[in-house]
Amino acid sequence: MLRRLSSHRQRGIVLVEMIVATLVATAVVGALLSAAWSIRKSIVATSHYAVSTANETRLMDYVAQDLRRAARVGMRTGNTTTVMKNYNNYVVNETNILTISVPDYYAANTPDNTAGSAFKTTRYPRATLNTSAGYNSSGIAALNGTVPWVDAVTTVASKNVTRFAPASAGSGEMEIRYFRGTATMGASSVGFFRAEYPAGATNPSQTRQIAERISDNLSTTSLVVSGRNDGLIFRLQSAFNPRYRRTGVSSTGTEAFVEVSLRNPRRD
Repeated sequence: MLRRLSSHRQRGIVLVEMIVATLVATAVVGALLSAAWSIRKSIVATSHYAVSTANETRLMDYVAQDLRRAARVGMRTGNTTTVMKNYNNYVVNETNILTISVPDYYAANTPDNTAGSAFKTTRYPRATLNTSAGYNSSGIAALNGTVPWVDAVTTVASKNVTRFAPASAGSGEMEIRYFRGTATMGASSVGFFRAEYPAGATNPSQTRQIAERISDNLSTTSLVVSGRNDGLIFRLQSAFNPRYRRTGVSSTGTEAFVEVSLRNPRRD
Protein backbone atom coordinates (compact mmCIF):
# COMPACT_ATOMS: atom_id res chain seq x y z
CA MET A 1 0.00 0.00 0.00
CA LEU A 2 2.83 2.33 0.77
CA ARG A 3 4.45 1.54 -2.52
CA ARG A 4 1.26 2.42 -4.40
CA LEU A 5 1.02 5.78 -2.67
CA SER A 6 4.60 6.48 -3.53
CA SER A 7 3.97 5.61 -7.18
CA HIS A 8 0.97 7.96 -7.36
CA ARG A 9 3.00 10.76 -5.82
CA GLN A 10 5.77 10.27 -8.36
CA ARG A 11 3.28 10.35 -11.20
CA GLY A 12 1.79 13.58 -9.85
CA ILE A 13 5.16 15.20 -9.57
CA VAL A 14 6.06 14.23 -13.16
CA LEU A 15 2.77 15.74 -14.46
CA VAL A 16 3.38 19.03 -12.64
CA GLU A 17 6.92 19.17 -13.95
CA MET A 18 5.70 18.59 -17.49
CA ILE A 19 3.14 21.40 -17.18
CA VAL A 20 5.74 23.82 -15.78
CA ALA A 21 8.26 22.85 -18.46
CA THR A 22 5.66 23.35 -21.18
CA LEU A 23 4.77 26.80 -19.87
CA VAL A 24 8.43 27.79 -19.65
CA ALA A 25 9.11 26.48 -23.17
CA THR A 26 6.07 28.34 -24.51
CA ALA A 27 7.26 31.57 -22.88
CA VAL A 28 10.77 31.14 -24.32
CA VAL A 29 9.44 30.37 -27.81
CA GLY A 30 7.06 33.33 -27.58
CA ALA A 31 9.92 35.62 -26.56
CA LEU A 32 12.05 34.35 -29.45
CA LEU A 33 9.22 34.85 -31.94
CA SER A 34 8.57 38.35 -30.58
CA ALA A 35 12.28 39.22 -30.87
CA ALA A 36 12.42 37.83 -34.41
CA TRP A 37 9.36 39.84 -35.40
CA SER A 38 10.84 43.01 -33.89
CA ILE A 39 14.13 42.43 -35.72
CA ARG A 40 12.25 41.90 -38.98
CA LYS A 41 10.29 45.14 -38.50
CA SER A 42 13.50 46.97 -37.71
CA ILE A 43 15.17 45.63 -40.88
CA VAL A 44 12.17 46.64 -43.01
CA ALA A 45 12.07 50.12 -41.43
CA THR A 46 15.81 50.59 -41.89
CA SER A 47 15.60 49.50 -45.52
CA HIS A 48 12.71 51.91 -46.12
CA TYR A 49 14.63 54.74 -44.46
CA ALA A 50 17.78 54.07 -46.49
CA VAL A 51 15.89 53.91 -49.81
CA SER A 52 13.87 57.05 -49.03
CA THR A 53 16.93 59.01 -47.93
CA ALA A 54 18.77 58.00 -51.11
CA ASN A 55 15.75 59.06 -53.18
CA GLU A 56 15.64 62.45 -51.44
CA THR A 57 19.34 63.10 -52.02
CA ARG A 58 19.39 61.94 -55.64
CA LEU A 59 16.20 63.81 -56.54
CA MET A 60 17.33 67.15 -55.12
CA ASP A 61 20.83 66.76 -56.61
CA TYR A 62 19.37 66.34 -60.10
CA VAL A 63 16.96 69.29 -59.78
CA ALA A 64 19.59 71.54 -58.16
CA GLN A 65 22.10 70.82 -60.94
CA ASP A 66 19.60 71.80 -63.64
CA LEU A 67 18.40 74.87 -61.75
CA ARG A 68 21.93 76.26 -61.41
CA ARG A 69 22.22 76.56 -65.20
CA ALA A 70 18.56 77.37 -65.92
CA ALA A 71 17.50 80.07 -68.36
CA ARG A 72 13.80 79.55 -67.64
CA VAL A 73 11.80 77.85 -64.88
CA GLY A 74 8.12 77.06 -65.22
CA MET A 75 5.13 75.16 -63.89
CA ARG A 76 3.35 72.96 -66.43
CA THR A 77 -0.18 71.61 -66.11
CA GLY A 78 -1.60 69.89 -69.17
CA ASN A 79 -0.32 71.85 -72.17
CA THR A 80 0.04 75.16 -70.31
CA THR A 81 3.33 76.34 -68.80
CA THR A 82 3.44 79.28 -66.35
CA VAL A 83 6.60 81.18 -65.46
CA MET A 84 7.81 80.36 -61.95
CA LYS A 85 9.63 83.11 -60.09
CA ASN A 86 8.23 84.14 -56.70
CA TYR A 87 6.11 81.11 -55.84
CA ASN A 88 5.80 79.10 -52.62
CA ASN A 89 5.40 75.37 -52.25
CA TYR A 90 4.89 74.03 -55.77
CA VAL A 91 4.29 70.31 -55.28
CA VAL A 92 5.66 68.21 -58.15
CA ASN A 93 3.41 65.23 -58.91
CA GLU A 94 1.66 63.47 -61.79
CA THR A 95 -0.14 66.64 -62.99
CA ASN A 96 2.16 69.40 -61.69
CA ILE A 97 5.33 69.27 -63.80
CA LEU A 98 8.44 71.33 -63.07
CA THR A 99 10.04 72.62 -66.29
CA ILE A 100 13.63 73.87 -66.43
CA SER A 101 15.10 75.18 -69.69
CA VAL A 102 18.89 75.01 -69.85
CA PRO A 103 21.32 76.10 -72.59
CA ASP A 104 21.80 73.31 -75.11
CA TYR A 105 25.55 73.55 -75.50
CA TYR A 106 25.68 70.74 -78.04
CA ALA A 107 24.24 70.68 -81.53
CA ALA A 108 23.76 66.92 -81.33
CA ASN A 109 24.19 64.20 -78.77
CA THR A 110 23.72 61.08 -80.85
CA PRO A 111 26.06 58.21 -79.90
CA ASP A 112 27.90 58.16 -83.22
CA ASN A 113 31.68 58.03 -83.11
CA THR A 114 32.28 57.77 -86.83
CA ALA A 115 34.57 60.32 -88.51
CA GLY A 116 32.86 63.70 -88.98
CA SER A 117 29.79 62.85 -86.88
CA ALA A 118 28.00 65.52 -84.87
CA PHE A 119 28.38 63.60 -81.61
CA LYS A 120 29.33 66.07 -78.86
CA THR A 121 29.92 68.85 -81.40
CA THR A 122 29.61 72.27 -79.77
CA ARG A 123 26.97 74.65 -81.05
CA TYR A 124 29.70 77.06 -82.16
CA PRO A 125 32.50 74.85 -83.53
CA ARG A 126 35.29 76.70 -85.35
CA ALA A 127 34.42 75.04 -88.65
CA THR A 128 30.86 76.42 -88.75
CA LEU A 129 31.48 80.00 -87.57
CA ASN A 130 30.96 82.91 -89.91
CA THR A 131 34.13 83.60 -91.87
CA SER A 132 33.51 87.29 -92.54
CA ALA A 133 35.76 89.89 -90.95
CA GLY A 134 32.69 91.56 -89.47
CA TYR A 135 32.68 89.01 -86.69
CA ASN A 136 35.86 90.54 -85.30
CA SER A 137 36.06 93.99 -83.80
CA SER A 138 39.41 94.55 -85.53
CA GLY A 139 38.06 93.60 -88.94
CA ILE A 140 41.02 91.33 -89.58
CA ALA A 141 39.98 88.20 -91.41
CA ALA A 142 42.86 86.24 -89.89
CA LEU A 143 41.09 86.39 -86.53
CA ASN A 144 37.99 84.62 -87.85
CA GLY A 145 36.82 81.52 -86.04
CA THR A 146 35.68 83.27 -82.86
CA VAL A 147 32.25 83.10 -81.24
CA PRO A 148 29.95 85.99 -82.27
CA TRP A 149 30.14 88.84 -79.78
CA VAL A 150 26.41 88.81 -79.05
CA ASP A 151 26.61 85.15 -78.05
CA ALA A 152 29.81 85.52 -76.03
CA VAL A 153 29.09 88.65 -73.98
CA THR A 154 26.13 90.09 -72.11
CA THR A 155 25.65 93.18 -69.95
CA VAL A 156 25.05 92.99 -66.20
CA ALA A 157 24.98 96.19 -64.10
CA SER A 158 26.36 98.20 -67.04
CA LYS A 159 29.36 95.87 -67.35
CA ASN A 160 30.23 93.36 -70.04
CA VAL A 161 30.42 89.83 -68.64
CA THR A 162 30.77 86.40 -70.23
CA ARG A 163 27.52 84.91 -71.50
CA PHE A 164 27.04 81.26 -70.59
CA ALA A 165 23.98 80.71 -72.75
CA PRO A 166 23.15 81.52 -76.39
CA ALA A 167 21.62 84.96 -76.89
CA SER A 168 18.60 83.86 -78.92
CA ALA A 169 15.62 82.88 -76.81
CA GLY A 170 14.63 79.26 -77.18
CA SER A 171 16.70 78.23 -80.18
CA GLY A 172 19.65 77.06 -78.10
CA GLU A 173 17.69 75.62 -75.17
CA MET A 174 16.67 72.21 -73.98
CA GLU A 175 13.63 71.82 -71.72
CA ILE A 176 13.87 69.40 -68.80
CA ARG A 177 10.69 68.21 -67.11
CA TYR A 178 10.41 66.66 -63.66
CA PHE A 179 7.28 64.74 -62.76
CA ARG A 180 6.01 61.83 -60.71
CA GLY A 181 4.61 58.73 -62.37
CA THR A 182 4.56 54.95 -62.68
CA ALA A 183 7.64 53.21 -64.00
CA THR A 184 7.57 51.65 -67.46
CA MET A 185 9.11 48.40 -68.66
CA GLY A 186 6.72 46.26 -66.64
CA ALA A 187 7.54 47.80 -63.24
CA SER A 188 4.74 49.09 -61.05
CA SER A 189 6.55 51.24 -58.49
CA VAL A 190 5.84 54.98 -58.40
CA GLY A 191 8.86 57.24 -58.93
CA PHE A 192 10.15 60.62 -60.07
CA PHE A 193 11.26 61.05 -63.69
CA ARG A 194 13.49 63.46 -65.62
CA ALA A 195 12.70 63.97 -69.32
CA GLU A 196 14.73 65.99 -71.85
CA TYR A 197 13.00 67.85 -74.70
CA PRO A 198 15.21 69.42 -77.41
CA ALA A 199 14.19 72.86 -78.70
CA GLY A 200 10.82 72.63 -80.49
CA ALA A 201 10.37 68.92 -79.78
CA THR A 202 7.06 67.46 -78.63
CA ASN A 203 8.55 64.11 -77.59
CA PRO A 204 11.44 63.65 -75.16
CA SER A 205 14.83 62.56 -76.44
CA GLN A 206 15.28 60.56 -73.25
CA THR A 207 13.38 59.87 -70.03
CA ARG A 208 15.10 58.59 -66.91
CA GLN A 209 13.69 57.45 -63.57
CA ILE A 210 15.80 59.13 -60.90
CA ALA A 211 13.87 58.03 -57.79
CA GLU A 212 12.02 54.74 -57.46
CA ARG A 213 9.81 53.04 -54.87
CA ILE A 214 8.84 56.44 -53.46
CA SER A 215 5.31 55.49 -52.43
CA ASP A 216 3.57 52.76 -50.42
CA ASN A 217 0.49 52.55 -48.23
CA LEU A 218 2.23 54.43 -45.40
CA SER A 219 4.51 57.05 -46.95
CA THR A 220 5.19 58.98 -50.18
CA THR A 221 8.41 60.90 -50.84
CA SER A 222 7.56 64.44 -51.92
CA LEU A 223 9.27 67.17 -53.93
CA VAL A 224 8.31 70.80 -53.24
CA VAL A 225 9.85 73.79 -55.05
CA SER A 226 9.71 77.45 -53.96
CA GLY A 227 11.12 80.47 -55.79
CA ARG A 228 12.13 83.85 -54.38
CA ASN A 229 14.19 86.93 -55.20
CA ASP A 230 12.35 87.17 -58.53
CA GLY A 231 13.24 83.61 -59.40
CA LEU A 232 16.98 83.88 -58.89
CA ILE A 233 16.97 81.60 -55.83
CA PHE A 234 15.04 78.37 -55.41
CA ARG A 235 14.39 76.26 -52.34
CA LEU A 236 13.96 72.51 -52.77
CA GLN A 237 12.25 70.42 -50.11
CA SER A 238 11.78 66.66 -49.98
CA ALA A 239 10.14 64.66 -47.21
CA PHE A 240 8.95 61.18 -46.29
CA ASN A 241 7.54 59.46 -43.19
CA PRO A 242 9.84 56.85 -41.58
CA ARG A 243 8.41 53.65 -40.09
CA TYR A 244 10.15 53.60 -36.70
CA ARG A 245 6.93 53.35 -34.66
CA ARG A 246 4.79 50.62 -33.13
CA THR A 247 1.85 51.60 -35.34
CA GLY A 248 1.72 53.50 -38.59
CA VAL A 249 4.43 56.03 -39.41
CA SER A 250 5.86 59.15 -37.85
CA SER A 251 3.40 62.04 -37.90
CA THR A 252 6.13 64.63 -38.40
CA GLY A 253 8.30 62.84 -40.96
CA THR A 254 11.81 63.76 -42.04
CA GLU A 255 12.66 66.65 -44.37
CA ALA A 256 15.67 67.72 -46.42
CA PHE A 257 16.25 71.23 -47.83
CA VAL A 258 18.52 72.69 -50.52
CA GLU A 259 18.82 76.30 -51.72
CA VAL A 260 20.01 76.94 -55.28
CA SER A 261 21.14 80.17 -56.97
CA LEU A 262 20.78 80.51 -60.74
CA ARG A 263 24.04 81.25 -62.55
CA ASN A 264 22.60 82.25 -65.94
CA PRO A 265 20.47 85.34 -66.68
CA ARG A 266 16.81 84.34 -66.89
CA ARG A 267 15.04 84.80 -70.24
CA ASP A 268 11.46 84.60 -68.98
